[in-house]
Formats: sequence, structure tokens, C-alpha cells
Amino acid sequence: MSKDASVLISENMSLKELIKTVAPGAIIYLVIALYAVIDSLLIDIFINETAIAATSVFLPVVSLFVGLGYMAGTGGNAAIMKAQGENDHKKAQDLHSQLMTCAIFLGISIPLIFFILQNPVMKLLGMTGDNAVYVTGYYRVSVCFMPVLLFSCVINLMLIGEGRLGLVAVLELAGGLTNCILDIIFMGFLNTGIAGAALATGLGYLLQTLTAFVMVKKTSVYDLKPVRIDIKEMSAVFFNGISEFLSSISTAVVTVILNNVSGKYWGAVGMSVVCVITNIIYMVSFVFMGFLVALEPLIAYFYGQKNRKELKSLISKSLKIVGCSSIIITLSVTAFRKNISASFFEVDSKYYSIAVKGFLLAAGVYAFTGFNMFVSGLFTAYSNGRVSGFFSLMRSLVIYALMILILSKIFGGDGMWIAMSATEILSAILGIYLIRTRLRV
Repeated sequence: MSKDASVLISENMSLKELIKTVAPGAIIYLVIALYAVIDSLLIDIFINETAIAATSVFLPVVSLFVGLGYMAGTGGNAAIMKAQGENDHKKAQDLHSQLMTCAIFLGISIPLIFFILQNPVMKLLGMTGDNAVYVTGYYRVSVCFMPVLLFSCVINLMLIGEGRLGLVAVLELAGGLTNCILDIIFMGFLNTGIAGAALATGLGYLLQTLTAFVMVKKTSVYDLKPVRIDIKEMSAVFFNGISEFLSSISTAVVTVILNNVSGKYWGAVGMSVVCVITNIIYMVSFVFMGFLVALEPLIAYFYGQKNRKELKSLISKSLKIVGCSSIIITLSVTAFRKNISASFFEVDSKYYSIAVKGFLLAAGVYAFTGFNMFVSGLFTAYSNGRVSGFFSLMRSLVIYALMILILSKIFGGDGMWIAMSATEILSAILGIYLIRTRLRV
């Protein structure tokens, strides 16, 4: 029997209560981002620095499937919680069942295409003669686990929408620990090479996803049952979450550009450094993403209720959290940039010097990413996928790609890092404009 999910949401939430509500989400997504960092660090330890580039080359594929999962999950959560806010619990149940069915279909069909076309895809992503052996091994194993990754994103967002952040946090921590342990076993003791890193990450996804699926079937506030797919309704749901998809796709495209530009100026060295710095940036982004996936259902719920007072209070408190978090993260990353770089590269190596400088020049990313992601998430929660999608596309692809191409011509390889900061600053200006002109609280 489906239960009323609205009982999980309370009004007049204090700042402290809001932090307690959204903190598990931030922790969950931080753990997800740690998958990539752990892989890179252990690949460096057990194989070599050049092999790290394999994860960077495969990253666009990961971004695609994460984007599909977030598009379904965030768009679905917003629609479901809006229905709950309108007291239409039957519609919320139906939307949930349709969404899970669509996720299963996408998770099975799309990876098949990537497996069949693996050779041309690997070349497109940046496979070269120097890294071919590493890229091939990593790709062939990782692509088999992409269905699990996609479904994991959707099911976690559904649980978060039901207010079960604690459960998801435990599952993600278990998956991350599994990944770390298996990395050491496969690469350190069994000498499986780069394929072992991919297998460890995939099995980490699999453990937490299977457990989450069992928990959903047994204890979810919604019933998981066969349902007829309303294509028009699901199209609207997916479109509302399109900003998350566009953001991930843009990440994929920009990663390919970064790999090519870094390869042009620094060769294989550059691709490894790009992988490390972007992994840290993704950790920052994922912290805010976790905050937003916990926050968006709350905003969508009060938006469905047309509760303007609670909406204004929630948005105000959220901006305070984003602002304070951004300051702390920016100061931390810039202050410890040498320590972070030394964790991956020898201090007297070319890798290290490029990384240290790159972390400093990219400081604008840490300062403004949180606010820009909040802008996109806010419009998604308001079921305004058009504005959210436009902002994400401009920020993650148009502005970013233009900045990289222009500034790399002026400043060489360093232009990549400057472009990252410039993109977030320009996007923040655009975000403020959109909030003032397109948002009605």
C-alpha cells in the first residue's frame, strides 16, 4: 500500500534542521565522486601516472549515463513531490512506477550501443597509441556496468525524494568502501591492471544498487508495479530534468575538448593532470548536487502547495548554506593544492608543477559552482525545465567550450584552468539575471 510521502516534509524548517536534512545528500554524492578519485590514486600507485588518463578518456561515457539517471530522477522527483503537494497521491504512485520502468529500459538498451560501437567510440574519446592499452581495458569492463550506474542514480534520487537520505548514505558508503578494497585486491594482489580498477568500481555500484532495489521493493512509500507508460507524461518529466542531462552531456563534450587541448600542449602528461583536477572539481560539484537532490523535492512540494512564505524562507536559507560552503571549499582547495597534487604526482615531476598551478587558476570554479548549480536546481524544482535547461547548456557547454578554445589560444595550456574560472563567473552573472527576470517566488 502506498503511503503519503508528505508526512516526511515539515514546515517552518530552521536553518539547523535544513542542514540536517540536506547534509546526508551532500555526503552521498561526495562518496560517488570519490569513486573516480580513488580509482585515479590507486591506478597511480599500482600501475603508473600515464594510466590515469584512461579514466579521463572514459569519463564522457560515465557523464552520459549519470546524466540520464539524473534527468529521470530529478525530473521525476519534482513531478512526484508536486503531485504530493497537490494531494494527488494516486498520480504520484503512477509516476513513480512509470519512471522506474523507463529507467530499466534505458539502462539495458543504451549500453548495448556503446558495447557494439566500442572501437570508434574509444577513438572519438581520445584513445591514442600511447594510452590505447589502458583505455581499451578500462572501457570494455566499465561499459558493462553502465546500466547499474544509471539505475543507481534514479533509485537513489527516488529514495531521497521519500526522505530516506540516511539509507542512501549507508548504501553509497558501502559501495565506496567495496570499490576501494577491491581496487587494492585486484590491482595490488591479483595484478589485473587497469581492468581491475574498472571492475572494482563497477562492483561497488552493483552492491549498493541491488541492495537499494531490494529496499525499495520492501519498504518504499510507493508500490513498484507494472504500469502502462504514458509517453507524453514521461516526456514532460524527462524534459523537466533535462538541465541535469545537458549538464552531464556538456561535461562529456568539454572533457573531450580538454583532453585534446591538454594533449596538444603537454601530451600524455596533460591528460593525466586534467583527470586529477577535474576529479577534484567533480567532488566539489557532487557535494552541491547532493545538497540539491535533497532540497529540490522540498521546494517542489511547497511550490505545489503554493506556499510562498515557506518557499522564500527555504530559498533564503539555502543560499546561506551554498555561500558558506563555497567559501570553505575554495579556501581549502587552494590552501592544500600542493598536498593534493603530491598525492598523485612526484613533487619534482612536470605533472606536479602543472597540477599545482592548475588548482590555483581554477579557484573560481570552487567559489561559484555551488551557486550556479543552485540556480539550475531551483528552476527544475519549479518544473521550469526550459529555463533550467537553457542555463545548464549555456554554462556547461556554450560558455565553457568558448572560454577553453579562446583562452587556450591566448595563454596556452594554462588557458584551460583560467577558462574554468571564467565560465563559472560569467554563468553566475547569467544566473542572477534569470532569477530576477524568470523566477516567481
